[in-house]
Amino acid sequence: PEKLPVFFIYTTLPTRSKEDAVAALKNFYEGKKLLPSNFMENNRVEAIQPMYVPFWLFDVDVYLQAEFHTEKIKKETHDPLIGSKYTTTEKRFFRSRRAFKMRFEKIPADGSKKMDDDYMDSIEPFDFGELVPFSAAYMAGYLADKYDVSARECLPRIDERLKNTMMELVTNNVKETFYGRDDIIELKDLEVDQHKHTTYLMVPVWILTTRYEDKPYTFMMNGQTGKVVGELPYDGDKALFYPAWEASWLPILYFIVAFTDDSGEMFNPLGILFLFIYFGAYFSIKRSSLIAKLKNIAHATKAADYLKKDSVELVESHDKFLIYEFWRNDTLKEASDDPNKGSF
Repeated sequence: PEKLPVFFIYTTLPTRSKEDAVAALKNFYEGKKLLPSNFMENNRVEAIQPMYVPFWLFDVDVYLQAEFHTEKIKKETHDPLIGSKYTTTEKRFFRSRRAFKMRFEKIPADGSKKMDDDYMDSIEPFDFGELVPFSAAYMAGYLADKYDVSARECLPRIDERLKNTMMELVTNNVKETFYGRDDIIELKDLEVDQHKHTTYLMVPVWILTTRYEDKPYTFMMNGQTGKVVGELPYDGDKALFYPAWEASWLPILYFIVAFTDDSGEMFNPLGILFLFIYFGAYFSIKRSSLIAKLKNIAHATKAADYLKKDSVELVESHDKFLIYEFWRNDTLKEASDDPNKGSF
């Protein structure tokens, strides 16, 4: 089994105070159009607590080999002066191999069961360049907890982030060669050799609890950067009003076009149907967008921010041609296409 040595226990020092946390929370409310009007007035911070959260940092050296099945496709439409239209399709099949070396540094994973992993993912990034050796003196005024999730138990979360980032990198490299709109790139084999090292540290986090209409809401703030994450309630009436109000110009635009249209058909059925479809789509997308802004908690799926750019080395790049295919499809021309074509 892979060893995950811990060399030192570190601490990151907080740069944000209690007053900063309260101000950051109020700032988090700003600009949220669907937030209930009396939320800020009747909402009070019930509890605010600074806490040092245990984290594991992973340094990972990676060597990966990937093999892809790639199809380079070229489609053309031909319209000769005499004869029928036809399309041609060419396919070239390749086996593509890529090998990379790279290094990731300080990918974080919280080591506390009490802390929601998605919350901890969302308050990234921390400044891990300012690590100081652990001292109990830094804990004054803070809650602190020892890890109850081991580094090994955090590996599935870390491996998910690593794999997604590595696959994006290597696939993009293949796409630089096979970049056509219709091209197909399919992963066939992946081999990854990883060497991991871990560091254990304590990270400052502010936890704020508020209550609105007898329902508690929990927010967390990065003790270094002041970034706040959480989920806010929304007003159902506003969720109907704002998107509809912003789309109110659509019927006006329709009637302007109808009155200036030479056809004189102001109530064109297809035009009205299109208007309703467009309005419905706009309303749905806008409403979803406004609701999404009330929540900024997300599960981290990539580790691109922790990839050392100067460590990425392309060790192998090979595209082997396998087979070529070509076919032609004829389509009959319509007589109305061009009355002059095909006549003398």
